[in-house]
Amino acid sequence: MHKRVGLGVLLLSLSVSAFAQSAVTIYGRVNTTVESSKLSGDSAQNQMRNNGSNLGFLGEEDLGAGLKAGFQFERDIDSTDGASAGYEAQSEVWLGGDWGRIRLGNYGGQSFKTIVEAVSLHNDNVGTSADWLFADVMPADHHIGYVSPDIGGLVLELGYSTKDDRQAVDGTRKNAYEAIANYDWGNWSLAAAYAKYGDANQWSLRALYAMGDFLFGGYYQRDKNGLLPDAGNRNNYRFVGIYTLGANEIHLNAGYADDYSNQSGSGATQWTVAWNHNLSKRTKIYAQYTALNNRRNGLYGEDLGVHTPGQDFRSFGVGLRHYF
Repeated sequence: MHKRVGLGVLLLSLSVSAFAQSAVTIYGRVNTTVESSKLSGDSAQNQMRNNGSNLGFLGEEDLGAGLKAGFQFERDIDSTDGASAGYEAQSEVWLGGDWGRIRLGNYGGQSFKTIVEAVSLHNDNVGTSADWLFADVMPADHHIGYVSPDIGGLVLELGYSTKDDRQAVDGTRKNAYEAIANYDWGNWSLAAAYAKYGDANQWSLRALYAMGDFLFGGYYQRDKNGLLPDAGNRNNYRFVGIYTLGANEIHLNAGYADDYSNQSGSGATQWTVAWNHNLSKRTKIYAQYTALNNRRNGLYGEDLGVHTPGQDFRSFGVGLRHYF
């Protein structure tokens, strides 16, 4: 009996020691809406929808002499039925210090996160009201990147995926790379991004300005073949306004995509109005309405069920989101 107790104490001691050297955090989001949605020409649907629910693990170890190592794994979870796959959402390992950070793995196109996710704040850019107009040309996986230290509010990031990796993943033997700059200055939050993958490329600018209870901003994107092969060039704009009153937020979000130069009538517009009521820093209830309008040859929103050019989408939903 005493030997068993001694072994248990030893194992507990080793476990505590391991956690003291490498701290691991479990985090996640549960975000669910009840929505009434409709595609033009189809019948309306009333259903419960998952809005980017996930579960993640992240940790880091202090290696001494200013050097740290860490990891992050994140998987998507369908909050309506509990279904989940692997860790496709994010899986990376990193090494960093005063000189910056090296990232390896699958952590998404940072152009999209820097430009789009910073603007679509009403529901974390997930669900039916997500931004369907931005051309994200940078592959998420097989990523190697460098993030600079904060230099007076300026942070730079470079990302790269070799053509050999791309050949194995999607059969395209072409390099993919991107460059991002974030700059915070007073009430301003600014960003610029460039990404290229084969014949597709995009560059974009983003600005947000905080003024009391108001937040204004938007982005501009210029892409070539970003969403369609041999489509040519296109301009894409998005504007956002937020008013905060106590625990309540009113959001307006509007986007406009030009026709691609080689495909007439391929543009679209999207707008969203939303109300958030924050029950705490981690929990909110909300209501939102979004409308996606395709021109006669526009095919934005295929993940929403858009299946014919020129088809439009509408959705009204109420939801509950909780971070942990």
